[in-house]
Amino acid sequence: GTIIVDLEGGEFPYDSEEHQGTATVTGVPEGYEYTITVTNEPVVDVEDGTKTVTYELYIYDTNGKDVTAELNVEADEATIKVTPIAIEITAESATKVYDGEALTKDSYKITSGAFVGDEGFETVTVEGSQTEVGTSDNEITDYSFKTNTKEDNYTVTKKLGTLEVLPYEGTIIVDLEGGEFPYDSEE
Repeated sequence: GTIIVDLEGGEFPYDSEEHQGTATVTGVPEGYEYTITVTNEPVVDVEDGTKTVTYELYIYDTNGKDVTAELNVEADEATIKVTPIAIEITAESATKVYDGEALTKDSYKITSGAFVGDEGFETVTVEGSQTEVGTSDNEITDYSFKTNTKEDNYTVTKKLGTLEVLPYEGTIIVDLEGGEFPYDSEE
């Protein structure tokens, strides 16, 4: 008969943990013993790339003799890899009534995804300004990661916020004063 080695791999979203494939053996003759060990390096980071799951199998007959080479062993192929976490960051929006001063909002939110543990951004630069009545983009122009955060483990998507200045709705009262003035050659 044929001894089957079933290798399982997979794609694992980055979580800072080691990931490894597995190997299961079926079809070993009754009374025989075996050991199987997965031998490839585990994957932790995206930069580890795709690794083929490899194994060492030893089969011993009822007398304890290694008979691996004498048996028909078939194995499938499997790979393991770590995939990046998708992070979406959005520049925050703001609105105010026109007051002649520029409206700015230098802040952002993570709107999708999450960093692992205490990994994350060191800095995020948000730029935008609106003074006159109307709207404009509030934009994330740059970001950097903390030293404990590998850029390859994350894909970052930046979304715009909106800055909006509304017209002044109040009433402006202009008090005009007139009168009669004797001629004095002054205006």
